[in-house]
Amino acid sequence: MDYTSSTILFNKEGVSLRKTRANDYIVEFELQNKEVSLEPILHLHFLRLIYEVNKHDCFEDMTYDIQANEHATLALKMKHFFQDFGITQRYIFAKIHMTKLLNQAVFDAIPMQDGTIIPPYSALCEEIPFSTMTSVCTLQNQHTIHSHTTIRFPEQIGEPLPEMIESLSIKLFCNVLLRTKRFIETMKVTV
Repeated sequence: MDYTSSTILFNKEGVSLRKTRANDYIVEFELQNKEVSLEPILHLHFLRLIYEVNKHDCFEDMTYDIQANEHATLALKMKHFFQDFGITQRYIFAKIHMTKLLNQAVFDAIPMQDGTIIPPYSALCEEIPFSTMTSVCTLQNQHTIHSHTTIRFPEQIGEPLPEMIESLSIKLFCNVLLRTKRFIETMKVTV
């Protein structure tokens, strides 16, 4: 496939995922809620919100540790979706750094591969290989956040995934974002 221009792989309810090169993706969406100020969700605790909203459908377990409100270690075990295809259950093990600017939060994630910490699921599952993931969340006003995320996978990630599995994985990832987006956009302030 020619990726000289981006290829849209998912576009639903304001969540768009494009493939820009063989191993590079861009995800964009906006969060809007006129009832609630969205600025407080621009924090590393947002990881817990994503997990809680999606745990029944997508995730089996999550552990994370936040240090100094700027750094986190995340271990996230996916449900075993592709067991019938003989594909090993997957997990993410990453270091995340958050930089907070005036109207932005930038989340940089890299694989946790320093060897000092053993991934909690490594004996049973296979790590999802990624090189980097950067999410720039811009607070456009108190009720609107624009998110632009770039994800880069290594050039060689083992056996190439069958096209059907790649397509299902993309839909799964985007549905996690859609569920979280819907949850945030329907939150109400109760007093």
